[in-house]
Amino acid sequence: MPYDLMGDGFKALVRMLSLIVMGVDVAVIDEPEAHLHPGFMEVLARYMVEPRFLDRIQFVMATQSLEFLDYLLNEARDRNALDRVRLIRLYLMPDGSIDYEQLSGEEAYGERHELESDLRGP
Repeated sequence: MPYDLMGDGFKALVRMLSLIVMGVDVAVIDEPEAHLHPGFMEVLARYMVEPRFLDRIQFVMATQSLEFLDYLLNEARDRNALDRVRLIRLYLMPDGSIDYEQLSGEEAYGERHELESDLRGP
């Protein structure tokens, strides 16, 4: 099937995977889950923690998708790469300032899967 006839989700996946395969040093992705079918989110997460890519590329992402975070944390756990994941939650404070909290991959996985916490913040 011609690429032009493919859906937006497939095209988004190809664009993000091309960053990984091309070997950029840093990939900044805003809402990687946008337009992606859950199966494509899982594929992207799998590639992100693939050892041959994880050692070369730093991923910086902003997401509000618990589903994407679950895929990423599960793939990292399955590949013993949770120590390579950092999650930073941003908080808008009542005075208008922004505060943050940093979680290791192990802490994020524990909060999500053991405590069933919503990692997106309060």
